[in-house]
Amino acid sequence: MSSTNPTRLTETAGPYYFDCPASILDLLGPPINDHAAEWRARCRQRLALTSRRKPRPGDTLVLPEPLTFSDGISEQTFRVGSWGTRTVLLRAGDGAGVRISRLMSRAWNLVAPEGAASAASGAR
Repeated sequence: MSSTNPTRLTETAGPYYFDCPASILDLLGPPINDHAAEWRARCRQRLALTSRRKPRPGDTLVLPEPLTFSDGISEQTFRVGSWGTRTVLLRAGDGAGVRISRLMSRAWNLVAPEGAASAASGAR
């Protein structure tokens, strides 16, 4: 026999994911304990990372720490290119195309292509 009552989870129940949308977080009252406050902070942190603009061809993407790939090469800096309509990441050291899982949930910085800033300031 199945239950007709839905399972009710609170922010104090774990393990949990940090993918609560901002629209829900904004509705919540004060956290009931430190665990709930930490969960909300981690959700907000993920939202800040995933709301950044996506890398565009010509950008340089820099990770805070190098990643080691299956071929044993470690790299921290990547050129953003394109292959047809797809955006691709190329290791700065050897130009090899790579995939980085969960890219938008990771910490990284973008360096705009040279001349982009001067072109933008000249367009005023």
